[in-house]
Amino acid sequence: MRYIKAFLILCVFFVAMIFFFQNHAVLSKTVAFQLNLLVMPSMTSIEIPFYFVMLGAFLLGSLLCLAVLLFDRIRMSLCLARANMRVRSIESNERKMLSKMKMLSCSPEEKQGILSSIKAYFTFSRKKDKAEEAEQKKTANGKDEYINEFFKETSPDDIESSQATMPSEKTTEEKNSQEKDTQKAASAA
Repeated sequence: MRYIKAFLILCVFFVAMIFFFQNHAVLSKTVAFQLNLLVMPSMTSIEIPFYFVMLGAFLLGSLLCLAVLLFDRIRMSLCLARANMRVRSIESNERKMLSKMKMLSCSPEEKQGILSSIKAYFTFSRKKDKAEEAEQKKTANGKDEYINEFFKETSPDDIESSQATMPSEKTTEEKNSQEKDTQKAASAA
């Protein structure tokens, strides 16, 4: 590839030399540049041969092209450096995660121990939950018995919204009046 580039550069140089030799009379004429701004006095350059102007323009264009290419190259190098830093960061995170995973992995005996401890905890919590459910059923049944006792002791005639109380909440006066009512009913019979 570099031989092709060298050949192309040689061809361009050869064509440029032919151009200069064939147009030597036109290119050797002198040119004077003038700049006339309204706010400044008029400026005029010295008389310069035209081929010198062309070489200067070529050199200026080459320098500008080189500056643009260098800027692009520097920008791409910075982007590449940032991307490489990201890759290194991601790779280091991956290595850290792999080391943590290796630390968490263990031998089959340790795995059996971990599994048996998890199983023991699960069965213990299950037994505990069943015991709590049984206690809740007992207390619920006790409440049902208490309610049944209340309805056994009172008849539908005795229950009014103001008199309906639980048996343990009855005052002594109510108990005495209820006993008197039952004694009157028994003596009348």
